[in-house]
Amino acid sequence: MIKLPNKLKIGLKLFGVMLGVGLLTAPVQAILKPSKGNPLPVSKISDEFPKSYQRYIDKLKEVYPNATFKAVYTGLDWNTALTHESYDKSLSISLVPKSYSDEWKKTTGSIAKDGSFVTASKSAVAYVLDPRNSLFEKRIFQFEGLTYNESITVSVIEKVIASSPMVGTYAKKYKNAGTWVDMDLSYAEIIDKVGKETKVSSVYIASRMIQETSGDIVNNGSVNGSNATYPGVYNFFNIGAVPNKDGTGSVLNGLKHAKSQGWTTPYLSILGGVKKIKASYIDWGQDTVYFQKFDVNNPYGTASWLMGTQYQTNILAPISESKISYNAYKKLDMLDTPFIFYIPVYENMPEDPTPYPAGDTAKFEDDNTKVYLDDLETKGTDVFNIRTSANSEIENIICKIT
Repeated sequence: MIKLPNKLKIGLKLFGVMLGVGLLTAPVQAILKPSKGNPLPVSKISDEFPKSYQRYIDKLKEVYPNATFKAVYTGLDWNTALTHESYDKSLSISLVPKSYSDEWKKTTGSIAKDGSFVTASKSAVAYVLDPRNSLFEKRIFQFEGLTYNESITVSVIEKVIASSPMVGTYAKKYKNAGTWVDMDLSYAEIIDKVGKETKVSSVYIASRMIQETSGDIVNNGSVNGSNATYPGVYNFFNIGAVPNKDGTGSVLNGLKHAKSQGWTTPYLSILGGVKKIKASYIDWGQDTVYFQKFDVNNPYGTASWLMGTQYQTNILAPISESKISYNAYKKLDMLDTPFIFYIPVYENMPEDPTPYPAGDTAKFEDDNTKVYLDDLETKGTDVFNIRTSANSEIENIICKIT
């Protein structure tokens, strides 16, 4: 992967961090730069949504009556954004798991490989880039603003990280060269403290840690402190975890970066990682999970380029993280929190939301019901994907073909 280029904003020179599959960078050729007579567009925030969005927003307001929904008019042409976010400009800017069907992947010509990820198809990029495909009960959280929310407690954070060893037996422990060390604070308490100090959403911090390393302080080489070359070093956000040209070495490279930053305890790693993310992304308008994958927001009019400073290459990461956040809020009965969602709008978008890559063309009814049959068959079975309303998620129903 290519090192993130330097990005100038408001006279400051920011050095982009080099990041792994969950935290990767875009090569120079994918960047949209201003040209003579064609400056970069400045984003505008509005309470008004286009007609093709409004039906979904109305349904979401019923689900989240205390939430605020803001339209972010990026000023970017839809086809321009899609071109720069797909293999038309860079083979490595948008990736998907190679286990996915061919409809999700680029299958001809050159492709990029990064471990279990490969170049995404253009139809796959279009599907996830189109915000209307995520205006649903769970996926909406990729548009949640990442500013610190004081109503989020340690118990909420514990729910976010509940799937990891960072709760329970090891909640106040970390490994250093194979030996367990006690901490004064639990991981949830550390995340809460870092959120308060940096003014970054603690749910976002916790979700990103799960997305990047699964929070597996027992087995994950990036966070278990037991790497033979870099013992006692931790990188909870995979910052600097860029693989070598042969696709190997991402963990080692990430730990090398972590050592250079002095991240010798979980607290120092979490605090240092969040500060980097905030300085390089959040402070410059990439203040939602969606905007961190798709660098399309220029709220201050000071960007030197767009679509060049991107946290992830995995196009499915925003959807995954949104579900982590949703599940945590739901478990604690906090879905009535006054969330603020910032939802991007592009110029010249298709009239209907972009179709799912692996299915027949969907028919959108007035009530937003979406029903279609996947075109893949495995051992005599097909998969029906059914969405019953605009605020419901896609559910899979497997049927036997007789």
